[in-house]
Amino acid sequence: MKTPLLISASVFAARGCAASIILLALIAPAPANPARVAYDRGNESIAEGDYPAAIRHFSMAIQLNPGMADAWFSRSWAHGQMGNFAQEAADLARCIELTPDYAEAYCNRGAAYARMGRLDAALEDLDRAVALDPSLTVAWVTRGWLRFQRGEPREAVADYTRALKLDPNDINVYVSRATSLHALGEHGRAIADLDRVLKVYPEDPELLGMRGAAKVALGQINEGAADLAAAIERNPHDAGANYHSSKRVDLSPESLKHGEQQLRAMIRDRPGLEPFLDPGGALWRWAVRRFAGEALGEPIDWDPAPPLDSEAEHVAPMPGRRGRIRVKPYDDALPAADADAIFEALWSHLVFELHNIGLVPRFEALRQQAAAGNVSKRQFVERIFRYEQEAVQQTRGYYVKVYLPWVAEKGLKTDPNLWFADWWLDVETAFRGFTDPREYPWTPYGRQYDWLRTHAHLEAEEYPEALELLQAMLAEEGYPAAVGRVQFWIGECHLELGNLAAALRAADAAIDFDPDDADAYELRAEVYEKLGDANKAAADRARASQLDESANEDDLPR
Repeated sequence: MKTPLLISASVFAARGCAASIILLALIAPAPANPARVAYDRGNESIAEGDYPAAIRHFSMAIQLNPGMADAWFSRSWAHGQMGNFAQEAADLARCIELTPDYAEAYCNRGAAYARMGRLDAALEDLDRAVALDPSLTVAWVTRGWLRFQRGEPREAVADYTRALKLDPNDINVYVSRATSLHALGEHGRAIADLDRVLKVYPEDPELLGMRGAAKVALGQINEGAADLAAAIERNPHDAGANYHSSKRVDLSPESLKHGEQQLRAMIRDRPGLEPFLDPGGALWRWAVRRFAGEALGEPIDWDPAPPLDSEAEHVAPMPGRRGRIRVKPYDDALPAADADAIFEALWSHLVFELHNIGLVPRFEALRQQAAAGNVSKRQFVERIFRYEQEAVQQTRGYYVKVYLPWVAEKGLKTDPNLWFADWWLDVETAFRGFTDPREYPWTPYGRQYDWLRTHAHLEAEEYPEALELLQAMLAEEGYPAAVGRVQFWIGECHLELGNLAAALRAADAAIDFDPDDADAYELRAEVYEKLGDANKAAADRARASQLDESANEDDLPR
């Protein structure tokens, strides 16, 4: 079965607007002429999947006949297939100028705007599309998709329902409507839609997983667990298929004592865990063993510090320090939530990271490759994403085999989406859907790659190369917290290259960003010294020393 429209943002429901592009013509067929010949060749290239060639042919047709609306529309579609959404929208704007009542053009431009993050403009275009042609099924589908992305699941259901009245046999729309119904908490109606689709695709893991999640949300724990188990079994290469809650690793009494100490420390720091964790119970024993060494092959620690870039994270072991797990303090973040919701938020993220940290050897090997320049940024981010999907699948296996039986025994509520029960896309398709550098997985892993390459250049004393990368990092949006460190290293590079004025500007900028950055004061002191200003150098060194002493005091045990 093809990926349901709503689940795969990268596919875009609106692409259906142009599915009949070769068959639809806005202008009556004309006698053969050079523009029409180029246009026909563009359509042939689209049929062959050669979108760059199609763009060239349509561009020639436009050059020969700028008023040829078909060519603008067709070129926009080819641009959309290549991910050139701004160019797609621009071509559609010209098409709309030439044919103001063309509903399909508004539909496609709405989809392009949505892909660009311009959700309000997208909604205006899709409203216009359904007003111009209320029988245009795909416009209703696309607007439903958009409304769901805008956090309007009820309106999305209404649009999907309208689309199904026009085409009751569109299987993908039932899936999309089921997703919106699930978000509304109308799980029974969602199950009815999924039952209908599963009659056609009974082995589809995504559909089985969605239905399992809906059943669990309804409180049908055993039935939902059966669907989820079937989904995992049918999902190709799913790491949860043969999941075992214990690796049967021999752990010493000292290691087990360490594991229990770490779990108790986490309960102390995250008290939302305490009401539901029974010492010696199934969940307790699992976590103790993972902290004791089962997760990584060596003991790991609980770290009460909040995660830097996500809901939870692990820190790889380094010489003299064990690996660590951090989880966001949901006790404060969810003050109005039920106690079991707080517990599940904490526990689900702990479980994920206790699986994820087991992949550290692969992560570290990849980081070494990145530092050496043997993989590109895209390859680095994609491979980490693939590794983490393995942890996702293991976490989902834990949910089905360990957590759901425990929930059923305790009579508690559970949110299956916290356990990736709504995540069944194959990794390649899923990764293509992540294009925003400010969002996961590009944040944090794209920036991690940049730092690995930067420090490799610095260690090799390749200062021009490091400076070029740092300046590109400074210009990139989405990383405000890193500006000070980027400026610091820009200053260091300029200092090494003898560009004292530029080094001073960078040091000033680093201090302006973080007035408590001791390293930045040390850098500026060095610059002042080379400039012959001993007084300013001494003042900055004194300030750096004061900040270092303060930091050391903060590190003392309380």
